[in-house]
Amino acid sequence: MFIPLSVYKGSRHPKTRLLPLCILLLLFGCHQTNGLNSLYFKNVLRQTDSTARAEKRAYSGSDLKTIDAALAIVKNPNPIDLGMRYYIIANYYAANQTLDTAAIYADSSVFVLKNHLLDTACNNLYILVNLYKGECDEKLQKFDAALYAYTIAKMAMPAAAEKPVLLRRYYNDMSGLYYHQGNFLKAIPYYKLNTGIMPACSKNTLEIAEVTVGNLYNTGDCFGKAGFGDSAYYYFNATLNYIENCKKRIPEMPKGYFESSRAVAYGNLAETRWRQHNIKEAEMYFVKCYATYQFADDQFYLRYLRLSLAGIYLQTKQTKKAHAILQLLSHSFDSPEISASSQKYYTLLSDYYYSLNQLPAANQALQHAGGIADSIKKRDRHFVATDIALASENSEQKNINALLTKDNALKKGYLLAGITAALLVFLFAVLFAVYLKRKSSYIKKLSFLNTELNHQNHDLQKTMDSLEQSHTENKHITRSIAHDLKNPISAIRTMVHSMAKNERDGTGRESLELIETTCVESISLIRDLLSQKTDESGIHKELVDIGRLIEQCIELFQSKASEKKQQLKLQVDHPVVMLNRQNIWRVVSNIVNNAIKFSPENSDISVRLERMEDFVLLSVHDKGIGIPGYLKDKIFSVSAEKSRAGTAGEASYGMGLSISQQIIEDHNGRLWFESEAGNGCAFYVELPYHSN
Repeated sequence: MFIPLSVYKGSRHPKTRLLPLCILLLLFGCHQTNGLNSLYFKNVLRQTDSTARAEKRAYSGSDLKTIDAALAIVKNPNPIDLGMRYYIIANYYAANQTLDTAAIYADSSVFVLKNHLLDTACNNLYILVNLYKGECDEKLQKFDAALYAYTIAKMAMPAAAEKPVLLRRYYNDMSGLYYHQGNFLKAIPYYKLNTGIMPACSKNTLEIAEVTVGNLYNTGDCFGKAGFGDSAYYYFNATLNYIENCKKRIPEMPKGYFESSRAVAYGNLAETRWRQHNIKEAEMYFVKCYATYQFADDQFYLRYLRLSLAGIYLQTKQTKKAHAILQLLSHSFDSPEISASSQKYYTLLSDYYYSLNQLPAANQALQHAGGIADSIKKRDRHFVATDIALASENSEQKNINALLTKDNALKKGYLLAGITAALLVFLFAVLFAVYLKRKSSYIKKLSFLNTELNHQNHDLQKTMDSLEQSHTENKHITRSIAHDLKNPISAIRTMVHSMAKNERDGTGRESLELIETTCVESISLIRDLLSQKTDESGIHKELVDIGRLIEQCIELFQSKASEKKQQLKLQVDHPVVMLNRQNIWRVVSNIVNNAIKFSPENSDISVRLERMEDFVLLSVHDKGIGIPGYLKDKIFSVSAEKSRAGTAGEASYGMGLSISQQIIEDHNGRLWFESEAGNGCAFYVELPYHSN
């Protein structure tokens, strides 16, 4: 935009006047600091500050001499005394525009105070000096250094409720820093924070109003500079609305107190609308701004307003109004002046004469504007040439400095290389000595560990031998039991065979034949155990009608199901599958037996065999007690924990499903289940099948 921020009283701190007051505030806050402050030194500071404020000036050289003389009397001055002395000297140099020197003294004050931040007075002065140093760096356009100083001050601040004045100054400084850097969108939040904390810093409603007006304007200004015209328009309007509200809310506000603020807001609204090509509203706001500002002392801004109005009047063909404004401007450009404003004036004058078709006068004014433009270019070229010569001289000096720096760096490099080499040799010698010292210790430890390892290997071998012996004994017991079972089962088979021959056709004969078939399967299984076929050569497989096998198994269990008044519902296909008949019989028997065992009376058990493209799927569904969650991960393990009694008290040993899973895996199949406690259970067996 076109108005400097200094128009507003609340926009930034008038630092040279606030600093003495801040010092007095700190003095009142630190008189109890360990009892070390000199009362005399404090009184001198208070008197010096009062004199400076009464005369409306910053500290002078004589003030510094008075303060130094008072400090010389103090024995062993504490950090507050020294820190405030450096701070006052920094303020003196800043007031005399020697900002580099002011920053150095501010650094000295920070250095004195930084190790005493637990003391409240030292901490407050430390915050204040860092903010002040950042302000000096900001004026010197050392923006990174300023941001660092502001950040250090913020980190040292107590809670906002304790020191809102310091926090408000931090918000002021951060908003100003980002504004001067051109980071306008980053400055906006700090203007808003500044407005929000103001009521905690002052009870003076007029002062709060001044700060709020400034922050609203600055927010709109930032939005405008960032290219957000609508947002800028909103905040400039908000500024005007707030001023109108203050007139009603603050009766003690002097008449015309915010007139300059109103004029500036109107001017910015006009320029915002002009940039948005809304000429009608731009004219309206320029007229309001001009009406408010035409009697002000700021002739430069007043001239700008008249030039803007004349441009709008000519653009909208309001020739008479344009002529009136140009007449007022003519007195400002009677004397020759080389400036953009004078060029603009004669360009507008030329446009005015062209609109009246007065071509000679228009050409004369245009030539005058062109002459001023040429003079400006010539002046700028002179400045550029001067800058180039200075830059060339600086470049030569920089080259010399660079060569000297490079030579020094090379020498330092050689020195560092020599020192590094010496350190490496020394370090190598130390490490080698340590290695020799520890070598024998390591060898002893390794020998001990090797002996321990041999002992452990020996114990492990003994354990393996014991396991092998136990396995052999278990195999012997298993074969003995199988041998003892073989003869009774063979006798049963012979007896049943004889009974079946004498039995006529009918249900009794089918039952006897089923018992005989079961005895044959059991004898075959016993022979496998005795000959250890499974361990030595793998399971024996043959082509079996698995549907028929399941039917025979179901027929065998029909009587057991009838005891509990259960119905076995069978639905099977008859694919021929390569499998071990006895083992698959065991799997089907285990699953069907469990379904009967864990189902209540008068329930149905569904057994189904389906033929798929690459496998056959056996499913057994019951409506029994189901499998609780804590047993689901253990159901296929050999564990006594999962053994449960059936619904009629039948015994369970917890081994059948573990054996069944091993058998199905030996057939490259899958065995799984789905169940919820109390809602029955479904077991599935999937076996490979090839139709060819």
